[in-house]
Amino acid sequence: MPIQHYANADANGNLIGFYNDDVWDPEKIPATAVKITEDDWRDAVSNPGKYIIQDGAMVLAPPPTVAELLARAQEAKIAELNAACSAAINGRFTSKVDGVSYQFSFDAEAQSNFVKAGRAFDKGLMTSIRWTAYDQAGAIVRIDLDAAAFDAVFKDSLEHLNTQLSKFRDTLRPQVMACTTVEEVQAITYDG
Repeated sequence: MPIQHYANADANGNLIGFYNDDVWDPEKIPATAVKITEDDWRDAVSNPGKYIIQDGAMVLAPPPTVAELLARAQEAKIAELNAACSAAINGRFTSKVDGVSYQFSFDAEAQSNFVKAGRAFDKGLMTSIRWTAYDQAGAIVRIDLDAAAFDAVFKDSLEHLNTQLSKFRDTLRPQVMACTTVEEVQAITYDG
């Protein structure tokens, strides 16, 4: 006897589950589930969103509306920009020490080190710290920071953080949400 497959949907017809009578007790298969072929089941599982349940049968879903396409594009773009913002935050920032510009890492480890060193300075546990930075050529250098120099670098790290967050949250995200076409959404870039 061939296996009978079933598809079940939510109130809007969107597929939410599949059943077959060789695994499921037929009494446990929801009464709202409709019979489908094995080929339909394979296609539906391989292509989420391709089918819906309508009038008691699994049918091709209607193509997305312009509004749905725009909403999907906005959601994807915001995720892309959020990832770019995180990458920028976790990159490097510039700060001057004794009049010389250096690049400083601001990845998770560096952020943790800034917090720990700041706390040690605040508690008077140390008066200077040797810190890793990058010179103009990108070479790793070790520099000594006293409390005042550390505070200046730490302040620049916070400005770097705030600049990136503001760029994403106050500028780019609102721009994306104000777009009226998918093409406008796709044209927005983090560095653009």
